[in-house]
Amino acid sequence: MARSNGGTMDVLISIAALSLVLGVVVSVHEFGHLIVAKLFGVCVLTFSFGFGKRLIGFRLGETDYRISLVPLGGYVSLSGENPGDSSGNDRDFTSKPRWQRVLILFAGPAMNGILAIVIFSAIFMAVGQTQATHFVVEKIEPDSPASISDLRIGDKLQTAGGRPVGSLKQYLQVIQYIENNPDSPISLEILRGNEPIDIIMTPDNRDGKGKIGAGFNASDLRKERLGPISAFREGTSLTSFFVKLTLESVGEVILGKRSAKNSFAGPIGIASMSGSAASQGIVALLGLTALISISVGLANLVLPIPILDGGKIYILFAEMIRRKDFSARIQQRLAITGLILIAALFAVVIYIDLMRIMPF
Repeated sequence: MARSNGGTMDVLISIAALSLVLGVVVSVHEFGHLIVAKLFGVCVLTFSFGFGKRLIGFRLGETDYRISLVPLGGYVSLSGENPGDSSGNDRDFTSKPRWQRVLILFAGPAMNGILAIVIFSAIFMAVGQTQATHFVVEKIEPDSPASISDLRIGDKLQTAGGRPVGSLKQYLQVIQYIENNPDSPISLEILRGNEPIDIIMTPDNRDGKGKIGAGFNASDLRKERLGPISAFREGTSLTSFFVKLTLESVGEVILGKRSAKNSFAGPIGIASMSGSAASQGIVALLGLTALISISVGLANLVLPIPILDGGKIYILFAEMIRRKDFSARIQQRLAITGLILIAALFAVVIYIDLMRIMPF
């Protein structure tokens, strides 16, 4: 009974954490659309935290700010947002110049990036940036590239591919360096006692990722609090790193170099990660929120799906090139196609989640 209660509590924590994380990430995204739309004089009808029935809220000017029943995200509603909804008013979204509409759409993903920078910067100021004197080899798998190349327990990692290793971010870059080079030689410089040694090894290819069969542990791990300027610089750098890493991972999945199962997570996977992060404390949950914010922003901006921000931007660029709008009929067909693609994508990530947790 106690185990059952514990399992129920874990599920409730995961659901609550998922609602909080997605609510913050999506609402910040929609807030980006809202502020730029208002800047260009578009009539904003609704800004909602959550979906479904309106629970509480207030009206400020023409906009209804509300909290809705289902807290999984949020939305902003603009006057004349769709061609069929246009009232002919010059404050309709579709009545604005295309370059303004592009900026309104771009503002959502941009706010996701800004949110990540703010979170990482706040963590670096309040908690500190993780620093380590060395990353030490803690375990080596038998018959692995690490074992064959004579890497030994206790060796201290100095550089990887010529790049120094002395912070958590640099260590993450080492992991990326190894994973990006399956079946290709890599160079590591280690310190054995007081003797520097260069080691060349070729990572195994495991589901498209390079693995050397060694585990590292940070020695003299410490937190170094940063001032506002340094924190902002490091927060921006870390956000850029994860943007690049995400784009590279997606590209490798498309090219068949990486397994989608090990790269993507759907609502089940995100809920599990959110619950795990929440149990580790506020810093872990904030870090996960920043990572999900980056993923949501990139997905909205990069995927050429008509109902997402990026898809709408591509359509506007196409209209700029042809110097006239697509007909309402074509835009309706594009919207239907977008819905079908989103449903298919949702089904795929659910399948990936299930494949990850199923015992077969």
